[in-house]
Amino acid sequence: MKATGGIAHTVGVLGHELRNPLAAALTGAALLRELVDADDPRRRIADGVTHELQRMSALIDSYLDFARCGQAKKEPVQLAVVLAASASRRQGVTVEFTDGSSRRFDALVGADGSRSIVRSQVFGLLEPQYTGYIAWRGLVPMHLVPPEYLDPPSGVFVGPGHLVNRYPVRNGQWLNFVAFAERQAWTEEGWSIRSTVEELLTEFEGWTPWVRRLMELVQPDLLFKWGLFDREPLGSWSKGRVTLLGDAAHPILPFLGHGAVLAIEDGVVLARAFEASASVEEAYQRYERARMERASFVVLASRKAGKMFHAPDTDTYHQRTQGKAADEGIGLFSYNPVTQPL
Repeated sequence: MKATGGIAHTVGVLGHELRNPLAAALTGAALLRELVDADDPRRRIADGVTHELQRMSALIDSYLDFARCGQAKKEPVQLAVVLAASASRRQGVTVEFTDGSSRRFDALVGADGSRSIVRSQVFGLLEPQYTGYIAWRGLVPMHLVPPEYLDPPSGVFVGPGHLVNRYPVRNGQWLNFVAFAERQAWTEEGWSIRSTVEELLTEFEGWTPWVRRLMELVQPDLLFKWGLFDREPLGSWSKGRVTLLGDAAHPILPFLGHGAVLAIEDGVVLARAFEASASVEEAYQRYERARMERASFVVLASRKAGKMFHAPDTDTYHQRTQGKAADEGIGLFSYNPVTQPL
């Protein structure tokens, strides 16, 4: 892409699975709409965010279709390429891919997830650490869900060392649930490892029939599991003409639902920083000043929320949380990436 305003440079953005952050953000906006009254100001915010994200989703569809055409290699988007090496110099960044091709950019943004290849090449091998949590994600066709299970439409179930969150997705056509449990070790690789319903039911033996019934209804090909990893916040995200964005910069546990939020905020602030700066280095400095404290706070707050959800004494849950959701009362929604000083 080309930044406008203060500097005009070609910026390479290395990422993966464009749809994941958008899907998560759309789900969050839909969930907010369900939880607030029609006259609540947050409802209008959710409506506006949903509209913009739907437009972005449609744009990505069109862009990826275009990139897949025969002339894709001549255009800005290249699919199915894996980074092999990058070299940052005063004049720019050279990127080499495993298919033997290479590109040169004035700046490089690593948006390639928590196991970022860009990060490992720039800052050394800093693999996220297993946290002791695993998660299952399942989808249930909404027409199979008993109506009484949907009052309210979204809900959280807590138990000693376990947590289940469920909410409607895809315009109410499906019910999505995420089930968390504690496990000493995790050796399997991947984010979408197939699981069996039997394994999930065994883990949640003795739980309320409502939760177990949802698990029984999940389609076997729509049930996945993965281990949860995070890492101590970095002291810097940038080196030379390379910087990091999203989970590549700050992998986060999902207990506040802010992973995609942070990535979107990063993108907004980084674009503004390029607009306001006379050089790539200045843009990165502005970006870090506006983002690092916020991202580190949310990463650490999410860890704390996970411990609160998984505490063994579930009877005191409401007392410990004072009846508030984990993301309420800690200032998460007071940050505005559009107006944040650079």
